[in-house]
Amino acid sequence: MGCTTSINRVNPSAVPLSDDASTDRSRKWRPTSNLEEKQKKFQEDGSLSKKKKVSEINEGHIECRDILDDPIGQRYVGQFAKSNFTHEHFFCWIDMQEFKAIPTKDYRRSKAMHIYDKYLKVGAVLELGSVAPQEKERFKGIVERARGDKSVVTPNMFDDIWQMVFVDIYHNTFIPFKRSDKYEEYRKEIRETYNKVSVDDFEYMEKLGEGGFGRVVHCRKISTGKHYAMKIQLKTALLDTFWDDPTRLDAEKSVFAACHHPFIVSLDYAFQTPSHAILALGLVTAGDLQEIMEKEPSKRLDEDRVVLYTAEVVLALQHLHELGLMYRDLKPCNVLLGADGHVQLADMGGVADFKGNVLDHRNEKADDDGVYRRRSIMGTRGYMAPEVLDLMSAVSARKGYTQAVDFWSLGVTVYKLLCGTRPFDMSSYDVLLEYSSEQKQQKQAEYDNLLHRIYFPTFISDAGCELIIGLMALHPEDRLGSNAEGVDGLTQHAFFNGMDFIKLGQKHLDAAYKPDVQLPSEKPMYPSYSTMMEAITGPDDRSNFDWESVPSDRQQRHFDEWDFVSPHTLKVEMGIAGEMAVHDTNLKVQQILGADDRPRNNRAGASKSIQDTIMGSLSQLANSQGQGR
Repeated sequence: MGCTTSINRVNPSAVPLSDDASTDRSRKWRPTSNLEEKQKKFQEDGSLSKKKKVSEINEGHIECRDILDDPIGQRYVGQFAKSNFTHEHFFCWIDMQEFKAIPTKDYRRSKAMHIYDKYLKVGAVLELGSVAPQEKERFKGIVERARGDKSVVTPNMFDDIWQMVFVDIYHNTFIPFKRSDKYEEYRKEIRETYNKVSVDDFEYMEKLGEGGFGRVVHCRKISTGKHYAMKIQLKTALLDTFWDDPTRLDAEKSVFAACHHPFIVSLDYAFQTPSHAILALGLVTAGDLQEIMEKEPSKRLDEDRVVLYTAEVVLALQHLHELGLMYRDLKPCNVLLGADGHVQLADMGGVADFKGNVLDHRNEKADDDGVYRRRSIMGTRGYMAPEVLDLMSAVSARKGYTQAVDFWSLGVTVYKLLCGTRPFDMSSYDVLLEYSSEQKQQKQAEYDNLLHRIYFPTFISDAGCELIIGLMALHPEDRLGSNAEGVDGLTQHAFFNGMDFIKLGQKHLDAAYKPDVQLPSEKPMYPSYSTMMEAITGPDDRSNFDWESVPSDRQQRHFDEWDFVSPHTLKVEMGIAGEMAVHDTNLKVQQILGADDRPRNNRAGASKSIQDTIMGSLSQLANSQGQGR
């Protein structure tokens, strides 16, 4: 593993404001007006057949496809489909739309297998009867090859099926919808609100926290009943923070928008008021892993739980790295635990783009060896990799670092979760920091020895010890996850014995431990956004910010690209997220009953019992009844 360390066992004991304040700059998502341009757009994304010529444009198809892309249209058509008992047609459409949007190979493969098992496999939960048997056999062959070769799964793999499903939606739902009174209601709302998401679309429950120039409040979207953690940031403070490069002030939003993944906190909406830049993020209710660990009597977590959490973080990091992003600040308090027992990576404020693909840093260039490196110091003391610490040296060659720093931080995090402490105490870390400056060149051997002086309590398995040692290899090229074997070598480590990472990527492994959390409050505490902001900006507010300050017109231009609606909100806006979750659960039940003979996870990811899974399905169905309000 590139690390020769032995396992040492111990017994446990300001921008100027010169112009007039602007009015609300909430952007609108205006559809393209030209039918030919629209047809070309939808043919390119694979949802409409490319066999249709310009002279054969079906205006009804174009209008239906437009409606499926905006939240107001989604809500009306979805509600009509439910009343018309045709909403099952949308399930496949939505899953395939999400599949098309996945930019990374590993997660795309997991989603492809999910779609095959759910719609195309003989005897599937929602088997599509209109797909020819030979086509189902063809997809079966692709899925089987994909287990060993991710590249066989391409973004346009399901385009023919997607187009077929769209035609079903058009004839069975859209045409009856256009003939109903609901269509006129939809047109009226479109004229009045024009697909704008605003603070008036939410109800406000309570403040969850604050820090710096941001506040987080618990809210619920009125049209869907879905709960969110709304992050409210003061525009003038953002401008002050990024005064040297205002193009970076929306970096966190851009990263969240690019990272749709089951183990990364989701961003559904980004919008604004004249004073505030707002993110509506998925609400994760059980707290972070640091809090969870501190609540345990032993102040640490059992290894089976850590196996699952680590595997999910590995998949999240892999997704980021494939996008050309490095996380740079991995630690237990940045990993949130959901009520379902699975974790999500949060706080994208420290993420760096080492290729310029997501954050549009066109000046990013590879070094002479072809490797992209960063040279800014970022991270948390005690979790930063040696190559980051080296940048603090006055005599540093400033070689920089790669995404390998995330695997070092993962090693520290795993040790912390298992032991309750970091592998280095702070006095040793101070020495390490000192050695990474003037003394490092003269005391390389002693420096290496200090890094490898990691002691492991007897309750940690040999595989756990070896994983940590591999992740904390001094040299990045030897480190698990970034060595020649890459992430595949990490996922095959003995620590994850029995873990089916493909099913885990689909969230088709149930967590054995589920936290005991209260359901989110359904009762709004404040009648409006302004009332809520006024209430939480009281005598106890320590931010010292003027939360009503408004940037100038010139400064507001830096927020012109802020607004965002995730394409993955479709099933929520349509009010069918709960039903889709039940069908996904039924698919998991099939797999548990033996419809799938792939290896089962026999540790943390295993389903405790078939009864537990079925009860979870019923619970999800009950919860879904609160949606679509």
